[in-house]
Amino acid sequence: MRKTIIFPIIFILITANTLAGEFDGIGIKLGRNSSIFTGADIPGKGVKSLVGLTLGGFVNYKISNRLSLQQEAYLTTKGAKINIISDIYLSNIFMYFELPLLAKMTFRSESQ
Repeated sequence: MRKTIIFPIIFILITANTLAGEFDGIGIKLGRNSSIFTGADIPGKGVKSLVGLTLGGFVNYKISNRLSLQQEAYLTTKGAKINIISDIYLSNIFMYFELPLLAKMTFRSESQ
């Protein structure tokens, strides 16, 4: 219950403090990813990738006609399956909270 409440509050606080500009849009993003572990220290016979989920949203602020900032917040799962013994696999799944900030520059305006 706490995580459900904390995620939107953090997102609102971070986006509210973005550079003062004109509000240009809001939206949600949903996607999938694939991750795998690599390295010489991994125990077992082999590693397989796991499919993960990415869920989040964004708020876009228009600073000028050519520049806008987009604050994003994602909850992402990443991990891998490790073959420990014979047909026994150990699944390692990690959840990440990511806060990217995207600066967008428009070089050519659309004619209307």
